[in-house]
Amino acid sequence: MLIYLIIFVIIGFILAKFIKKPKVALLIALIISIAIGVFYAPMWGIVCLGEMAFGYFAFIFTRD
Repeated sequence: MLIYLIIFVIIGFILAKFIKKPKVALLIALIISIAIGVFYAPMWGIVCLGEMAFGYFAFIFTRD
């Protein structure tokens, strides 16, 4: 399960780096987490969203 944490935090970093509009990045993160929730379990979709948000905000806050 640790590998999924690393993967989704990296995806959050990538979203923050390449997508400049926060609403578009949030939409992409929601689509990915909904897909994970449908294929695995709803709980893992929520966890996935939290991990991507962590990666996204960690990049945004350390960008300066």
